[in-house]
Amino acid sequence: MNIIIKSAVLMMLNLVIAQLAYAQQLDQYATAENAISGTVNGSFLDLQLSDDLHQQIMERESGGKPSKRYSYLEHKWQINLATGSSAMLFVEAHRNNNSEGDNFTFAYSTDDQNFTDIITITNETDTVLSAALPSSISGLVYIRVVDTDRTSGNKSLDTLYIDEMFIRSEVSTSNQAPVVLAGSDQSIVLPINSANLDATVTDDGAHTVLWTLLSGPGGVIFGNELAVDTSAEFSDSGVYTLRLTADDGEFIVSDDVVITVDSGISAGTDSFGITTLHPTATGFTDWESTHWDNGNVRAVTGGRDPDDYTGWSHKRGDDALDIDGNGIMEMGGGNQPRIYINPYPGSEEVNPDQFFKNVEATVYYKRIGNDGAANGGLVIGLRSGPNGHSSYGDPCDATTYYARFRHDGNWDFYKELKHPGGASSGTNVLFPSGLPSQQWIGMKFIAYNFNNDSNVKLEVYIDNTSNGDVTNGGDWTLVGEVVDDGSWAVSDVSGCAYSNNEIISTGGGVAIVRNTGIASAEYKYFSVREIDTGN
Repeated sequence: MNIIIKSAVLMMLNLVIAQLAYAQQLDQYATAENAISGTVNGSFLDLQLSDDLHQQIMERESGGKPSKRYSYLEHKWQINLATGSSAMLFVEAHRNNNSEGDNFTFAYSTDDQNFTDIITITNETDTVLSAALPSSISGLVYIRVVDTDRTSGNKSLDTLYIDEMFIRSEVSTSNQAPVVLAGSDQSIVLPINSANLDATVTDDGAHTVLWTLLSGPGGVIFGNELAVDTSAEFSDSGVYTLRLTADDGEFIVSDDVVITVDSGISAGTDSFGITTLHPTATGFTDWESTHWDNGNVRAVTGGRDPDDYTGWSHKRGDDALDIDGNGIMEMGGGNQPRIYINPYPGSEEVNPDQFFKNVEATVYYKRIGNDGAANGGLVIGLRSGPNGHSSYGDPCDATTYYARFRHDGNWDFYKELKHPGGASSGTNVLFPSGLPSQQWIGMKFIAYNFNNDSNVKLEVYIDNTSNGDVTNGGDWTLVGEVVDDGSWAVSDVSGCAYSNNEIISTGGGVAIVRNTGIASAEYKYFSVREIDTGN
């Protein structure tokens, strides 16, 4: 859990505390006792509340000649007193009714030798009596009680009843930062879309709290964002990070809690044994490059791969697709080599065999050597039109979302509405020294609609540790995600029937793997699947 303490004022919280150092009233009770003379019933622990549960101390009879004997009592307690001011001893007590007028006097000492009398119990019902102690007193304080009548012959065994006893002092206290615990991470499974947030905030003074959404694939509605314990309702499946912030006017303290909203749809594996994060949608066919491993060495130099039983894989760009017959396809040697998973037959414009919209695409990539354009690399495009990137096609048919692990070591999402222009979501460093060569790197690119097809969610994952060994399904880590809500614009859509911030909620139904300026690169375990995300 990440706790952040800042000496600044959070604009959303309006608390101002004028006094940050203040006097706190502190009651300090006995921590030990010494029964010197008398019969004791109970202990010093009974003196910590005014609850009619008394510590009782009864006098004992002295020795000597019977006619000279007398009753007496003495008892001591110890109180550790913090440095402060205005210290006062409070005693709630009474004595029994007696004919000898025997009372009980309380005294204090700092050395257990010299005592000063301050309170005498004369009453027969519980009464709270108090007396001031020196303002400079601190440390170990001894409180002693003794009887007041030790006249020979007065042998009645009188009893003192003490309900509560403490020293109250005013202690100067500096403001302490709040302690914030947002609670334990949780998982919920749709259709349950809300979670109860059980947090704690402790502080030594006034403060305010605020719940906010730090990250997640959708929106969150809090039952009461100004309450420590509240509820959160989630709009979509995925992983959400919520932050609880407390502000006491001097310190701002935050803690995060992660809520995982499971779609309720179980993941499985594809034909290569690679983990699938979403299941295939009912009625759809997965496209997988299993036919690259049919023992037939071949070069696809134009059009479709005749060994592809679906007929959907389609060579485009300026390089052949060299397939080794053992599952690996080599692509490169040209400026813009590409392979399309293009389910459009015949005219390649209408009536596709299958339309890919909500897609999970997976491929493993090996860079051979260190050439290639900076924005080339491991690149998958989804929702492209069948002819949008061709010289003879409609450039407005190039509606594509790309995920890119670039040769320069950065990664980003890229949105193209009209070929050849587009806009990056913003690059982030993935490999500081550039995309490695001679190493298999896996990418999963997922694009799907939510909020009634009004928004598009893009997610990209990497397997950078298995070097292409997918025995255990691959080692997939989320690299990043973005939501296209209409705020992602490109520079030029002139001549197209849509605006420059068009959300590609449908697109052209084609998937692409492409590269730029690469002499040679290898690909394997390529799959394109229409998925059910539960949205």
